Amino acid sequence: MDRARTERQRGGVLVAAIAVLAVVGLAVFAVALLRTGERTLATVTAAPERLAKLDAALAQFVAQHRRLPCPARGTLAGSSAGAGTETLNSATGQCQPANQQDGVVPWLTLGLSEEDGRDSWNGRISYRVQPSLASNLMRLMDMSW
Repeated sequence: MDRARTERQRGGVLVAAIAVLAVVGLAVFAVALLRTGERTLATVTAAPERLAKLDAALAQFVAQHRRLPCPARGTLAGSSAGAGTETLNSATGQCQPANQQDGVVPWLTLGLSEEDGRDSWNGRISYRVQPSLASNLMRLMDMSW
């Protein structure tokens, strides 16, 4: 009979160990789930701040140049020459139309960092502009009066 009681005790210890491991596993899963939620919340709450900074830079550019900036080439790597600068054709005074499709915010032209030209998920912010609003010749954004 002593031997039977010992086997039952071993089985009870095994069940208790499994229960403890299950509780610890659930706790680790819950903590990981909470951290993911915190990261998502931080990402979503940072978006309006970045857009407000971009909005202020665009307003400053329009006040100085009396036009909107042309989009930058979104296909260029951040370290490439010309990345983040507007694609204004100096000969015609207008944006290069080929860059509208993959245009991004011209962060360097606006005096911002590349990080400021990215959204909360680290993607570049798309930017398109009506060519007449970015023209050096037409000056439709001239609010100096």
